[in-house]
Formats: sequence, structure tokens, C-alpha cells
Amino acid sequence: MTQSQLNPQSPTTTTGAPLWRRFAALGYDLLVLGGVSMGYGAVTTLGVAVFVKHLPQDYAPMLHGPLFFIGWLLVIVAFYGGFWLKSGQTLGMRAWHLRLTALPIAPHLPPPNLQQVLLRCALGVASLLCFGAGYWYRWSQASGDCWHDKISGTRVIQTR
Repeated sequence: MTQSQLNPQSPTTTTGAPLWRRFAALGYDLLVLGGVSMGYGAVTTLGVAVFVKHLPQDYAPMLHGPLFFIGWLLVIVAFYGGFWLKSGQTLGMRAWHLRLTALPIAPHLPPPNLQQVLLRCALGVASLLCFGAGYWYRWSQASGDCWHDKISGTRVIQTR
């Protein structure tokens, strides 16, 4: 038996995971984040309905305010940060056999720290806002790292 058969979480390679796997995992995570976002909207709407008595009964404008948006971003960062700090994997990453690890990788898979996670979240959004340039950058790197991988000192690896 090989080492990767004994430990299914051991990396199959030390280079970054392929983009198609990263985007497939992101697709899974977006399904979960859709439910989390609806829950956040329900909780904030209920909170406003219960604690703010002077607002009209139409709560839709509240859902477009800057405080609501900032809170929603914090929920998304907490989602990714919580999973990455605990196990290095979101639900989508687990399904697609990916893991976020701090560098250096060998001999084990160290999870990223809080600073790396927060930096990675900010840079991942910036990469998407630049029409995915941070992701396409991966093809120019022998290590297979995206912008947010390289700058945050992390790497998404394929575990199987």
C-alpha cells in the first residue's frame, strides 16, 4: 500500500490544484452559501422587525443597506475562515478532494493561520473582481499557485 492509500488526506502532489477542481468546489460551496445567506437575511430581518419599532413594515430596503452588506460579507468570511482554520477544507473542497494548507507542506499538512485566512479571503475577492486574473495567473507558475495563494503563503492541493 502506498502512503496516499494509508492516509486519504495526504497530498498527491505538492503543486497547486487544477483550476477546474477549485471552481467545482466553489460551485458546491456556493450552494451552501446560498442557504447561509438566506438564513442571515432571515435573522437580520427578524432582528429589525423585533428591535426597531419605528420602521415601516416594508423591510426590503433594509436588505440593500451598507450595514446589511458588510454583515453578509462577514458571514461569508466566517464560513470560509471557520472551515479553513479547523480542517483546511470547506464542504466543496472535501467533495473534490482539495485542501488548503500553509506553506511549507511537508512533512504534514499544516492548516493556515487566521492572518493567512483573512488575507486569502480579501485577495480571492480581488482576484475575481479583476476578471479572474488572480486565478489565471496560476498557469504562469510552476507551483500552480494563484495570486491569493502566493501572497498569503498558502496552497490548495489535491489530496486524491
